[in-house]
Amino acid sequence: MNVPAPKKMLNAFSPTEAARITGLSVHMLNYLARHTYLKPAYGSAGRGSVRYYSYRDLIIARIIARLLAAGLEISRLKKGIASLVRDPNLSTGDAQKDLRLLATDGSALFFVERDGGLRDLTKDGQLAFAFVLDVGIARDEVVAQMSDEELRYFNLEKRRLQKAA
Repeated sequence: MNVPAPKKMLNAFSPTEAARITGLSVHMLNYLARHTYLKPAYGSAGRGSVRYYSYRDLIIARIIARLLAAGLEISRLKKGIASLVRDPNLSTGDAQKDLRLLATDGSALFFVERDGGLRDLTKDGQLAFAFVLDVGIARDEVVAQMSDEELRYFNLEKRRLQKAA
């Protein structure tokens, strides 16, 4: 079966581009998509179709990369990551500014709210933290890997795909 070659998009990233920006391999990105840790904003997850990643997807992928590098078992955080990806309260303008810190105890993922409270993205649990992830740093790392042309079209909101000329 021939897999279609990715087209150059102005506001989305091919798996190869996403791998370059996030530090994850294309194989790992495909694994994450197949097992629903990361659902690319554009394209089907089925065989024979090209997945395209949004700016938001890249930030989430970079966070996943940092969790893996820290030695955490990604399978234990699946529910929290899924919650983070689909939570509409974290995708609006003000909430994007509030989404700064994530914390984990190795089995749960917590969102640190502006008032200092913690929202358990996986379940109710004990607050014993191993480390805290700064989402702003992951965002800055993604931006640092993007070209000026790519930066012109980035946005955390899912928009219609725009083909490059």
